[in-house]
Formats: sequence, C-alpha cells, structure tokens
Amino acid sequence: MPQQTPSLNLMVRFEEAAPVKHAKVKFNLGEGTELTPQMQMYLENQEPYYIVAVEGLPALLARFEEEPEKLATTARLRRKKKDDIYPAKVEVQANQRATLRYFFPQNDPIMLEDKEVEFFMKFEREMMAGMRPGAGGGGPQGRGQRGQAGQGGQRQQRGGGQGQGGGGQRAGAGGRGAGMAMAIFGKEIKRKFRLKDMVYKGELAL
Repeated sequence: MPQQTPSLNLMVRFEEAAPVKHAKVKFNLGEGTELTPQMQMYLENQEPYYIVAVEGLPALLARFEEEPEKLATTARLRRKKKDDIYPAKVEVQANQRATLRYFFPQNDPIMLEDKEVEFFMKFEREMMAGMRPGAGGGGPQGRGQRGQAGQGGQRQQRGGGQGQGGGGQRAGAGGRGAGMAMAIFGKEIKRKFRLKDMVYKGELAL
C-alpha cells in the first residue's frame, strides 16, 4: 500500500529584526512593564549578520552540526541584479524538530531599493548518505528553547519526497524521521520578503 508523503510546516524569519526582538522581549516581560538592563542591551545590540532562522526541520538534520561547511552550502539570500549572499556560519538547535540559524554577513547590505529579498534553501540528495541508519553519531540533543515568532516571520508548507517502503515500523533514521528528511532533500525551499513590509519605525528592519 502506498504511504502518505510526509510534509513539513516551516517557519522562516529574520530572527534579529527589530520587530522580532521586541516581540520576544514583550513575551518574556509577561505582566511586567520595565525592561531589565539585559533586555535593553539585547534590543540595542546590532548584529553584524542577517540572521535567518528556519524552524520545523527534521531533527535528524542536527547530525550535520559537526559539518557546518556542509550546512553553509544549503542556503543563500537572493536579490535581483546583485550577488547572492551566502552564510558565514550556521548554528543548529534540535529537540523534537531542528532549527537552523544562518548568519549572513552584512558586507553588501540589503537596501530598501532592492524591493525584495528571497531566502533560498536546498539540501542536495547527496547529503542524504549521512542520514541513513548507522551513519554518523546518535540522535540530536536538545539545545535550548525556540524563540517566539514576531513580525517578519513567514510560514510556508513544503511537501514531496518519497515515502519509505518496507514492512513494519522502524525507529530513528529508518522510521518517520527519515521519511520527513526525504521530504526536504532535493527540494527547493524559497520564501520572498517584500522589503516595504519589513520597515519598522521608519527603517528597514532585518
């Protein structure tokens, strides 16, 4: 019997955009009204990177944490008539699902005049060799809590890939986790951001 093709619901956002940072602070304040010195420092800190977080990925992707050079080849920021921006580094957080945080240098800054920027991500099928049973180390460890989504976050649904054949249920990389990984390998994941929608308090907030 054919199996249902796994699908993934991903969140793609500019994590250090001012609206996102303010949303995180507001969430952590709860009923409080005054910012702590640490919160104020967090809001005022200017990162030298555009940090794009992709949440909801298969947790097995955390196996590439020891191979950041591979992860750095999986994404880029695209603009019309300009060179693509590639990540300088990548961080992995994983528990039930994985979050990848791509750090794109701001040497060639994104301008409002660019009108839109596209986040592009693709995991080549050759990387799937590291996801098979027995390849690499054990399962991922939890690495902190996922941030709260604020302005600037966008959702998209990605499906596809091949269902896993064979009888019975298998745990780990041979079970549903591998099926979910197959739903992303070889697929192009794109998300366009209209820059005029990313303006916050009169400035482009990325």
